Amino acid sequence: MKTLNLNAAWRLRAEDLALDHRNQASVAQKKDGWLEAELPCDVRMPLIAAGKIPEPLEGLECFASEWIEDKSWWFVRDFVVETVGQAELVLDYLDYGAAIYLNGSFLGEHNSVFYPFCHDVSRFLVVGKNQLVVRLTAGADRVSKEAMGDFQFAVSLEKKNGRPDRGEARRTFLRKPQYAFGWDWGPRVATVGIGDAKLNFSSALEVANLSVVALTASRDNASLQVKFELTHGEALSTTEAEYELELVDQQGKVVHHVRQGLLLRAGVNPISLTLELAQPQLWWPNGWGDQSLYTARVRCFADSKKTCDSEVSERFGIRTVELDQSPLPQCGPGHRKFAFRVNDVEIFCKGANWIPADSIYERVDTAKYRALVAEAKQANFSMLRVWGGGLYEKEAFYEACDEAGILVWQDLMFGCAFYPDREESFTSLVEKEFSYQIPRLGKHPCLALWCGNNEIHWAKDTAWYHGLEPYFGGETLWNRLAPRLAALLCPTVPYWNSSPFGGAYPNDASVGDRHHWREAMMHAEMEKRITPEFYDGDLGKFVSEYGYIGPCSRKTIERYFAGEPVTVGSPIWNHHNNAFEKDTVAAGIAKHYLSPDGLSLDDYLLYAGLVQSLMYGYSLESMRSNATNSGGLFWMFADCWGEVGWTIIDYYLERKPAFYAVRRAFEPQKLILRTDQGKVNCVGVNESDQEVSVELEFGVVTLDGTSRRTERRQVHLAPRCRSVLFSFPLPAYDPKRELVFVAPTEPQSPLRPATLRGAEFRTLSLCEPIIKVRPLAAEGDSARFEVTSNCWAHAVHFNLPSGAVADDEWFDLLPGEKRVVSISGFQQGAAGSYPLKPRSVIVQG
Repeated sequence: MKTLNLNAAWRLRAEDLALDHRNQASVAQKKDGWLEAELPCDVRMPLIAAGKIPEPLEGLECFASEWIEDKSWWFVRDFVVETVGQAELVLDYLDYGAAIYLNGSFLGEHNSVFYPFCHDVSRFLVVGKNQLVVRLTAGADRVSKEAMGDFQFAVSLEKKNGRPDRGEARRTFLRKPQYAFGWDWGPRVATVGIGDAKLNFSSALEVANLSVVALTASRDNASLQVKFELTHGEALSTTEAEYELELVDQQGKVVHHVRQGLLLRAGVNPISLTLELAQPQLWWPNGWGDQSLYTARVRCFADSKKTCDSEVSERFGIRTVELDQSPLPQCGPGHRKFAFRVNDVEIFCKGANWIPADSIYERVDTAKYRALVAEAKQANFSMLRVWGGGLYEKEAFYEACDEAGILVWQDLMFGCAFYPDREESFTSLVEKEFSYQIPRLGKHPCLALWCGNNEIHWAKDTAWYHGLEPYFGGETLWNRLAPRLAALLCPTVPYWNSSPFGGAYPNDASVGDRHHWREAMMHAEMEKRITPEFYDGDLGKFVSEYGYIGPCSRKTIERYFAGEPVTVGSPIWNHHNNAFEKDTVAAGIAKHYLSPDGLSLDDYLLYAGLVQSLMYGYSLESMRSNATNSGGLFWMFADCWGEVGWTIIDYYLERKPAFYAVRRAFEPQKLILRTDQGKVNCVGVNESDQEVSVELEFGVVTLDGTSRRTERRQVHLAPRCRSVLFSFPLPAYDPKRELVFVAPTEPQSPLRPATLRGAEFRTLSLCEPIIKVRPLAAEGDSARFEVTSNCWAHAVHFNLPSGAVADDEWFDLLPGEKRVVSISGFQQGAAGSYPLKPRSVIVQG
C-alpha cells in the first residue's frame, strides 16, 4: 500500500452557518480571506497563529472566541496525484458534522469524531490537480430544541454550580468529546477541526489489521492468538499467495517464524492463528515487573514471488488480564472483590483519571502524551482511567502506556447525561464507533477494562434527571450493545457497564467500583471535605473517582493570567477556579496550618499545595492499607488548561507538591500505619517478586529528636504481599510534641519510615530543624544527595532552579533519618558543588 499524506498545505476560512453543500464550489473558489493550516488542526490553532483571536486558555479569553460556534468552517486542500488506481480517503477526528467533497463531488456526511471517515475515491480522482473540501461546525447548531425534547433536562450542566457559561444540553446528541462545551474543571471551548488525512492507494495484495493477544500466559508458556487480513484486490477471481509471519522479542531475536501458502478469495481473507511460545517475556504493570514488548511482522507475496507486496508490523505484549469478583465473606454477605489480575497475579491499581490534555485536543502531540505518561510512571502509577467525557486517545497515548506499564481503564465516550438510543441514526453511529475502537485499542497490552460510561447508571439510580422516567436513555448501548461487541471483538479484556457500578445500586460499597465524592470533597459539611481521616472509613472495593482541589505554581498562574496582576478572588482567578472548590481551599489551610486571611500569594499557594498533598497522600494510603480495596484512582491526573483544580500535574506540565505525596503513597514497597481499637497496625506492601527482610524500629520519638521510646522487630514482606505485618499497643504520647513511627534501621532499605498522624500541623510544637545535605554521586546534570535533619522537619523542599527536577520533595524527615534524593537537570556550581538549599515549613497556630 502506498500512502499520500494530506496533512500539509490546507486553507481554512469561516462562513455563515447558512452556507452548506450548495455553496461548496463558490466557497472553495474564493481568493482572499484564507488562513494557512496543517493537520491535525482545530480552527483556533491557525486563528491564534494569525492573531485573529487570543489564546482562549489564558485570562478570560475563551469568551472572545465563542463566535466560532456560530460559523461554518471550510477546509480546502489541493493536491496532485500522478496515477489513478484503487484509492481510499481516510479523515480522522472530523469534528463535527463533516460534509466532504472531492473535485466537486459530494462524498458524504460524517457525524462522529470517534471513528474515521473512510471512502473509496477511485472514481473521483484525476491525474494531476485534485481538490478536497471539508465543511465543519462545532455541532450544537445541528440539534434543535424540538429534537432534544425532554433530553434537555437529562444532561449535567454547571449552571447549578454557578457557571452558566459551562455545559451544553445538546451535546448528548453529538458524538464528539463532551467536555468541549465545558465541565467543572474546564472552559467552554467548543472544538472544530480535523485530525490526520491521507490517501491510501491499494495494490493487488494487501495485509492489514494485524493484532496479537495472549490467550494464556505464564513464565513457562504462552498461547497467542494472531489475527490479520489479506485482501485480494481482484473482485472476480481467486489467487495463489503466501504470507510470512515473524515474532521478534525485545532483544531482536526471532522467536517464531512461519511462511505459508494459501488460496485467496476476492476481497478480504481473515487469518487467525494460535501459537505456543515457550519461556515468554511477560508484560507487567509498572512496579510489578518488566514491560517486555515483542514485534509481529506479516509480509504477503503473490504467486510465490520473492518480492513482498505488502507488509505490516505491530508491537504487542504477552499478558492476561481478568476482573476477579470472587466473594469476600469476611466483609459479610453479598460482598465481592473488584480486583484486576494480570498474569494471574492480583494487582492493586494505583493511579488517576485521565482527561484530554488540552481543551483544544488536536494540539496534543506525541511529545506531550509521552511526557505525561512518563510522569505517571514516575509517580508509581499502574493505571489510568480514560474518562468517558473525553475521547478515545490517539495511538501515541496507548503506545506510551504499553511502554510504561500503565494499565488503561477505558471508558466508552458517554458521560453524565442520558443518550438518545431510540434514535436509529444515533445508535448506528455508536455501533460503528464501538466496532472501530474496540479492535483498535484492544490489541494494546495496557488495555485492562472496557467501561460503558461515566456516572450515568448512578445518575439514573439517584434521580439526577427528571422528565424521562421511565426511559433510561442509552441503557441499550451500555447494557446490551457494548458487552456483546466487546465479547466478540476483544474477548481477552473484561467489560463493566458503568463507573460507578455494582451491587444493589450503583456506588454500592459492597460490589464493584465506586466514586467517593459525596462522603468527602462534595459533602455539604466542610469538615468532611478537609479531614483526611474520613477516608479510613471507606469500605469500597475499588475507588475509581474522588479528589481534592489545589492550585498550581505561581509560575503557571502568572502564565495563564497573561500579564494581568494575580489576585486571589479576581475575575480571572475565579474563572480559572474549579466549580466545586466552594471555599474548600481556604478552609483546608485554616484547619491544617493557619488563617488564610492576609496571606501573601506565595504563602497561600504553599499551604494550599500542602493540604492537597496531605489529602491525596493520606487517602491513597488508606485505600492501599485496606486489604479488601483493590484500587485507588483519584480525580484527576493532568489538566486541559490552567486552573485551581484536582490535578497533580498542571497544564504546562509543572508538578504540584501533591505529585510527590502521591508518588510516596504509591511506592512499590511501603509501610503504612493506622490505628484500630487501641492498637497500631503496621501494614506492609511489597509489589516485587522478591522477599524483603528488614529490621524495623517502632515507637515514639519527640519532634525535637531528643528522646525516643522504641522497640525493634525483624519482619519479612513476602513477594506480592499487602497485609498487616504486626501490631503494637497505641503508646501514651503527646501528639503535639511526639510522633508514633516505624522505620527501617538500615538506610539502604527500600522501605521508608511511616508515621501516625496524631494532630493538625498548626498545633505541633516545632523547632527550627538543621537540615544537612551530603553529596553522594554525580553524573552529568544528575546527582544524588543524602538529606538529614536533627529534628522532625516538615515539607522539606529545595526551591530548585528552572529545569531541575527532584525524584522526591515536600517530604517529612524524622529526627536522624537519612533520605536519598536524586535530582536531574541540576548544574554544578563554580567549585563543582551543587547549590542545594533545603528548607522546611514551620507553622505555629
